[in-house]
Amino acid sequence: MKRPILIENEELFAVLDERRMTPAMKARRPEAVLPEITNLSVGVKGKKKAATMFLYDAVSFWTGNDARSFQRKLAETDAEEIHLHINSPGGSVFEGVAIYNLLAGHEAEVIVHIDGLAASIASVIALAGDTIHIAENGMVMIHNPSVVAWGDSTVMRKQAEILDKIRDAILNTYETRTRMGREDLSAAMEAETWYSADEAITAGFAMHKTSAREETALWVPGDFEGLPAAAMMLGRREGDYREDAEVAEERGGVEEATADGADERGNLEDVAGAADFIARMKLAHGL
Repeated sequence: MKRPILIENEELFAVLDERRMTPAMKARRPEAVLPEITNLSVGVKGKKKAATMFLYDAVSFWTGNDARSFQRKLAETDAEEIHLHINSPGGSVFEGVAIYNLLAGHEAEVIVHIDGLAASIASVIALAGDTIHIAENGMVMIHNPSVVAWGDSTVMRKQAEILDKIRDAILNTYETRTRMGREDLSAAMEAETWYSADEAITAGFAMHKTSAREETALWVPGDFEGLPAAAMMLGRREGDYREDAEVAEERGGVEEATADGADERGNLEDVAGAADFIARMKLAHGL
């Protein structure tokens, strides 16, 4: 086991299923929202079998970002490397704890990319990564758990006790996976603390800061056969044109590329090939 499990999954699933699996709830929830998992680089010589998942909404049964959905999707892949992209305000604590446990106990190497926000329970899920990247303009937010409750003072005291136990369980993960001590973490949760990318790395909620350009680079030209030379020019920096020209020449003697763009436009066939490549790339990543 590479990362600590918070609560046994079966106990969590029993509680969650009781609340979310009524016929009325099933009928109201669109099945199309189930999170997709895309297999990448499968069968490519010299590469690990990799897969990508996106947590781009609240952690909830209603958004499809729930533990059962993640369990099913993870069971569909034999990837050796899982890339989880996060942009989430948080949501259900127990759904998130179960998702964390599923990822923490998975045999694959888990690589987390905080593309925008990992807030509340999403910050816990992010810590399931063996490696955690955060975009240079990304953020992490932690705070105390909360609940909407109705009842007399006995009910309110009971809810407060439950919230304290949930907070302690979350603190256990924060303390184990970050560089902060328990008292500092508790104070940060109490204050509702927002961390910039640099602050998140200093605190230990992330390991590496990436530029927006790097975060979107989920593929490399070598992963695709028959890549048109024009497609290799897309999004390149000025210093890369010489390298592109050398690669293009090896692929079939395309004329030397120049930084002013005069010779890199390609003919109609190149443009059509590049457009087809981009369409296939978007389809592969569910865009």
